[in-house]
Amino acid sequence: MKSDSIKPFSLKREEILKSRKSIESLFQSGKSVKAFPVLLVWQESSSFKKANEAAFSVSKKRFKRAVDRNRIKRLMREAYRLNKHMLKDQAENEKTGLQIMFIYTGKTIPTFLEAEKKIIECMSRLKTADKSHS
Repeated sequence: MKSDSIKPFSLKREEILKSRKSIESLFQSGKSVKAFPVLLVWQESSSFKKANEAAFSVSKKRFKRAVDRNRIKRLMREAYRLNKHMLKDQAENEKTGLQIMFIYTGKTIPTFLEAEKKIIECMSRLKTADKSHS
């Protein structure tokens, strides 16, 4: 029994942005919104994928220990996974996906609730910014 349709909150492999070319083009021509301490850089996907692709980054300069960087990325990934439905409906309506990168710019490790609040705030700003660009 396949359980893909049963798990609406899963983060699938094809929903993770990994391509170096895609990430470079995202930084060159992408737009951004900010809800301190999270910066969201985004662009419409150049491929014909309907799924949104997301990546997460934390500065090595601010967090020297990999344990801390990985913790923050894990918190942001989980917050995105639980709330990605905010952007998924939009991608299905427009038949195009978004490439998104969340960058944590704060100086302290956030709690899950703080991270989730800022991820949601960034995504809601993205929805309004995307509507104004269309």
